[in-house]
Amino acid sequence: MTTRPRRTRRIAGASALAGLFLAIVGNAAMADESFAQFLAANPPLEDTVCAYTTTATSSEYPGETHVERFSPGNGWELKAINGEPPTPKALKAYAKDADDRNRQRQQPADLDFARMVRPDTARVVEEGDTTIVFAFTPDSPDAGRGRSMMEKMSGRLTVAKDGLRPLTYIAELTAPISPMPGTKFESFRQEMTFAVEPSTGASLMTTFDFAMRGTAFVFRKMDSEARIEASDYDCVPRSSTE
Repeated sequence: MTTRPRRTRRIAGASALAGLFLAIVGNAAMADESFAQFLAANPPLEDTVCAYTTTATSSEYPGETHVERFSPGNGWELKAINGEPPTPKALKAYAKDADDRNRQRQQPADLDFARMVRPDTARVVEEGDTTIVFAFTPDSPDAGRGRSMMEKMSGRLTVAKDGLRPLTYIAELTAPISPMPGTKFESFRQEMTFAVEPSTGASLMTTFDFAMRGTAFVFRKMDSEARIEASDYDCVPRSSTE
């Protein structure tokens, strides 16, 4: 079998990678190579920056739907709460966290699957007519003390055969865990879905769902849920915003 050169950017010929991908899917020893083909077809676009809108619900603000907009010039802005313009009080509270918000929230085009998945654990577990499913152990460069928690998690990545595009990413705990004294996670799950953004040809996040159940300091509950929908992408070269 002749291995094709890895691609560093998404190109129209990505479907050629799919042919190689399918040829090696049945060989368990080649599972790492097939995942490498997926990574090569979906590199982070570090030279791209996107303006986009998020619509979010969260247990942190029950009964409310928050609409925010990120743009390279203005950073994050609160646009609406429950369909109405935010009050001056809400805007003042929002502004207090501006620095942390701009620092912590990742650009969708920068998403790097190689940092979210331990490549040595990725393996093909399902094949359909149009999709391939990988199972893996999740990873994060920022896990820190939570590294032991990653070892108790499992993940599934569904990929379209056409172009090796990501469709869904799921990471969840397989059993309760106490990563530190007095803290216990009963459940933890996050799921992302993706769609192609036409101007870049990149697969960008469209939804993010998160749910966690546990306790801290033995008796304090840590129950949290959130859903974020991303839309109205407008992506440009990063150099044009500097």
